[in-house]
Amino acid sequence: MKLIFLYPKLLPKGLLLPLIFLSFFGILVGFLDTIALAMIVPLSEMIVSADIDYSTIPILSDSREYAENFNIPFNITSIIIAIIFFQIVRIISLFLQGWLGAKYSAKYEHSSRINMLNSYSYMPWVNYVKEDSGDVFFNISRVTSIASTTYSIYCRMISVTLTISIYLITAIYATWQLSLIALAYSLIAAFALVFLLKYAKKLGAKRLQQDELIFKLINQLSNGMKYIRISGLIDRQRSIITNQSKKLAKANESIGINESLFKTLSEALFFIALVGLLGVSAMISVLSAGGILLFSLLFFRIFQQVRTLQYSFQTFLQIEPYVENMNAIHDKNKKYIDELINTKSGKSISILKSIEVENLSYSYLEGKNVLKDVNISIKAKKHTAIVGLSGVGKTTLLDLIIGLILPSSGSIKYDEKLFNENQLKDFRKSISYVPQGGVLFSGTILENITFGYEKHISEQLDKSLEISNVNSFLEDLPNGIDTNVGEGGFALSGGQRQRVILARAIYRDPNIIILDEATSELDSISQHEFIESVNKISKDTTIVTVAHRLSNIVQADKIYVMKNGSVIESGNFQSLVDINGEFSKMYRAEIGNNE
Repeated sequence: MKLIFLYPKLLPKGLLLPLIFLSFFGILVGFLDTIALAMIVPLSEMIVSADIDYSTIPILSDSREYAENFNIPFNITSIIIAIIFFQIVRIISLFLQGWLGAKYSAKYEHSSRINMLNSYSYMPWVNYVKEDSGDVFFNISRVTSIASTTYSIYCRMISVTLTISIYLITAIYATWQLSLIALAYSLIAAFALVFLLKYAKKLGAKRLQQDELIFKLINQLSNGMKYIRISGLIDRQRSIITNQSKKLAKANESIGINESLFKTLSEALFFIALVGLLGVSAMISVLSAGGILLFSLLFFRIFQQVRTLQYSFQTFLQIEPYVENMNAIHDKNKKYIDELINTKSGKSISILKSIEVENLSYSYLEGKNVLKDVNISIKAKKHTAIVGLSGVGKTTLLDLIIGLILPSSGSIKYDEKLFNENQLKDFRKSISYVPQGGVLFSGTILENITFGYEKHISEQLDKSLEISNVNSFLEDLPNGIDTNVGEGGFALSGGQRQRVILARAIYRDPNIIILDEATSELDSISQHEFIESVNKISKDTTIVTVAHRLSNIVQADKIYVMKNGSVIESGNFQSLVDINGEFSKMYRAEIGNNE
């Protein structure tokens, strides 16, 4: 419940003032409604009888005196006009309050979603790779959507609280005896129902847990659909998701029951209070008929507002775990967001001479080095290859060079300079990355090749299609370059998919192309065609290749051989074969397997 008091501090800049402004509308609505209600009493008594004892209702006697001071007739016509005027202003105020509430709630949702997006976009890479993709999608979309409703709820809670205060002050002014009795009763009733409010937060936390899990399971099913179907596991996975869906439905059902119970008990307590107070009024004769009518109207209004406040408070507590989850992720990554997003993005940085890796070591866990004292030199406009068995640290070394992670010790110099985080960010603009398995996005071949650009450049597109040899299969596709590649590009063959990815890399006109096991899933013919395409650009572009298949790097200018996190050999292809070392063993093993 601490969030109730801390909430204004958590709001983005520019949303606290509207919160105060919306609360003012709540006061205005309550004030206008109170005046309109007070006017109903003399109107009803004037209609029945012209003789009214205003002294029994102080608020009415003061209103009459105020009207007479300004020479305003206090009769049926003037009262009807006053009621209509105040109600029109109240209705307009209600509309403005609702409109502005919706506007700023939407703004808060947008701000929350962007904050969450920034958190995942700029968190350290070593942290991001540990995140479940289902969690990422769930937190950016659903959590922010649900959590943002707290803004309108909080506005409502403030305005309702202030409105109740106005009604209560008016009721005390009309009859302080009954009002104090009603206030004491309300506090006792609220205390009696507090256990339902505490239970509401527990139910909200349970729903968050079930909600999050079902997103993970659906994400698993979507990403692994082919494997799941081929393995005959579709019925099992469907059953798991169905059971989880039942648990989520049960959590929502429990929330609904809690809300219904709260509403039922509060209404029962209200009617007990109303009957009791009217009975007390009859016994002690503190009010006239008009006074009883005014008090009843005010008490009913107070009840309506209290019920709204209780329901809003209950809903806020149910959503509170979502807000806490959202804020925890944002707070954990705020430092990285402030460092990167608040710095103006510069022009892409190209490497003109070389990238020098000097005495570099890296460890994921303290005391356990993945890389140890690595020294390599990547010359501009040359083809550099890094080879070795699985698990020796090749991809980790690439991540360090790109700047996704930072060295534990040693340094990486780019044209003899050390780059900071923002320079690394600009450096990555000049890189094209072709990973193992490849990444294609939902859309057409054209949209994938020109990804990241609002308009495509025809000359650059033609060049990328020709060099990557994508032209060779476009004619066979139903819509040519406008063919939809499907989720993950699986509407294309492996060779076609990888060539489209290479075309995208070339289209960016990069300073550096990184090939990370880019041909590992291709057959020998597709692999040969891919390498030929790469060789076409090797004279004008810096190429860094990580490879298992040594036949892919025959034309590399420099090859570094890694073992157990260290570079143990380096040279060109033929020199490494001739020295009969680790590279030579790998080469002979590959030739033997091919035979």
